[in-house]
Amino acid sequence: EKTMDKEMNILFVHPLEGNAYELYKAFERKKNINIIPLLKEKLKLENNLITKIRHKIRLHKDSFDINNKLLSYNLDNIDIVFIVKGNEVYPDTLKKISKKFPSIKLINWSLDDMSGWHTKSLFFHYGLKYYDLVYTTKTYNISRLKKIGAKKIKYITQAYSNDIHKKPQKTSKLFEYDVLFIGRAEKERFETMKFLANNGINVNIYGTGWEKKPYKHQINNLFIHKHPLFNENYALAIASSKITLTFLSKINEDLHTSRSFEIPACGGFMIAERTSEHTTLFEENKEAVYFSSNNELLEKINYYLNNEIVRKEIINNALKRSKSSGYSYDDMADKLVIDFQELYV
Repeated sequence: EKTMDKEMNILFVHPLEGNAYELYKAFERKKNINIIPLLKEKLKLENNLITKIRHKIRLHKDSFDINNKLLSYNLDNIDIVFIVKGNEVYPDTLKKISKKFPSIKLINWSLDDMSGWHTKSLFFHYGLKYYDLVYTTKTYNISRLKKIGAKKIKYITQAYSNDIHKKPQKTSKLFEYDVLFIGRAEKERFETMKFLANNGINVNIYGTGWEKKPYKHQINNLFIHKHPLFNENYALAIASSKITLTFLSKINEDLHTSRSFEIPACGGFMIAERTSEHTTLFEENKEAVYFSSNNELLEKINYYLNNEIVRKEIINNALKRSKSSGYSYDDMADKLVIDFQELYV
């Protein structure tokens, strides 16, 4: 039986980058947790035909040779095999591990909608039944994943990183925008921002996909910077802008997103789509501002652009809430470790 005085060995199965890496670092900071990366390489973006075809038929290519690495790894002292997403992990690999090492707990963790066709992997689908615990950030995924074989599912929210998402010492003239949006190009969000621009609001957009044809034509007040912002610049842009928008991905059916936590943690003023999850995470008009229509968004932007004192108050409240409610990856790692221990009781 695992107790906290014994070190827990976790084998981490994902390249060390992106949100998964922020969680990895949070585990690293925990006492009595020994986290070991299975993969040393960075994410490879393979754009060849075979990879594309395999993706289309939902039989993902194992670009990192994960299955061989897992099966040849000496798992004798491993307590947890922690698999992020696992689209390319074969059901047979999971089956072999659980047969040979019955005391090892297999954990699956993903921020994506793992039940949707756009993110579907047949390997994940048929391997689901071998996991001892599956984490999802989508409430609607709980019943869907149960239906396709998951034994135990836990809902967790997304999170912000203590390393990246923090209020900068001082803001930057470079990013002193009225309204900022950082995120990928999607038609609905573009239409909303175009509506704001046509109504006299200056909107600055950063992210991927904005170089594509539908977003090419010049629109007054709409400034598209055709590149994303990362790390220090990401936090700096949010803290320096008066308002930062949070749109939710329609294809993912999101009710909150990682930006829901990152913007407040960076000291940004967040206006987000109104959802049941958002209003639970940050109190409306006290810690964040929400909208349900373009007209409501326009009205609120006009109000808050002209009310700096109220804006600052909401920013401070949101920062406090982020800390007190435990919205960071470090807080998430604490919760996950408790769950892991319960699996051994």
